[in-house]
Amino acid sequence: MEVHHHPHVGKKIFKEYLLEGLMIFIAVTMGFIAENIRENISHREKEKKQIESFINTLDNDSAQLAFVIRVNDTIVENINRFTELRKKEKDESFIRDFYNYSANGLIMEIYFKPNLTALDEMKASGIIGSLHYPYIADSIFKYQQHINVIESQQADCYWIYKEAFGIIVNSIGVNDYLDPNYVKFTLGETNEFANTFHFQFIKYPPLEIPDEKNTLRKLFSNAAALGAANQSMILLLKDHLSYNKRLKSLLKKVYQLD
Repeated sequence: MEVHHHPHVGKKIFKEYLLEGLMIFIAVTMGFIAENIRENISHREKEKKQIESFINTLDNDSAQLAFVIRVNDTIVENINRFTELRKKEKDESFIRDFYNYSANGLIMEIYFKPNLTALDEMKASGIIGSLHYPYIADSIFKYQQHINVIESQQADCYWIYKEAFGIIVNSIGVNDYLDPNYVKFTLGETNEFANTFHFQFIKYPPLEIPDEKNTLRKLFSNAAALGAANQSMILLLKDHLSYNKRLKSLLKKVYQLD
């Protein structure tokens, strides 16, 4: 009878177990690190793409801000000239200036309407709360704070505008401002004021104002308030435009988007 001899298998020593455990630990750790790197790269790519979208929004806001500032400069100029009429006698030049300056100052209005789509997307995705550079998030939130202040000021301007416009509607009416026999509507002819709506009078209708003294007093008072409010709005818009340009430059530099 044959005797089968089983090969002798030595017992693993402690060092071998330790080495196997270490290798498993390293493999798991490297996998975890690799996954984190992939997630970080994906997050950074998404972050950069949304920042680039926000920069495009800043470009659009910048163009709109410049336009709104220019138009409101003209509106305020017309309002200021209108308020100067309180010192004049009611003659032909008074009637001419009354219609010209009231039409292009008290009836005209234009406000800044920011595009918040890109900012809202960053908030919804959570990107803005986990930006690689926290100070960038602070700068973006400051931009939104500027917008909040501007919108508050614009709301004040619109309230005063409605008061002044209401006096014109209730005392003089707007029919003469819209009558093609008296006025034609034009767009700005220069690049600076392209697509800006203007009232241009061909001839001037009679100016009949019920309770003339009190009505004019109220109208001039409201016009002065509107001019001051619009001037404050312009200052805020100019400051916002300057911050817009600085923020855009910062983002392009940090995210290498030049």
